[in-house]
Amino acid sequence: MKTKRLITVFVLSLTGGIRTAPLLYADITPVNFPTPPPQGNSVTGPILNIDPVNHQIQVKDYKGMVQTFRIDEFIQVYRNGLPMAFVDLGLGDVVTVTAK
Repeated sequence: MKTKRLITVFVLSLTGGIRTAPLLYADITPVNFPTPPPQGNSVTGPILNIDPVNHQIQVKDYKGMVQTFRIDEFIQVYRNGLPMAFVDLGLGDVVTVTAK
């Protein structure tokens, strides 16, 4: 049964029947849309996912919600109280994301 399903998926992907091919290149799971925290608020938690193509990270907050942030000039990420560049972030880092 698994072999038949695998063959079907393979054939559909070759014929263009599956339109999710661009999703194969993204590192971010589509949990939610990237939104900045409100001015003066911050989100703290571990980084679950990093998308270097779209410049996004996913952080799990204290409530267990996964939030997606696009890192740009309006967002600052801190690790251990120090501002961090996007390229210096790693999976599992506990960070605080704030709006500038």
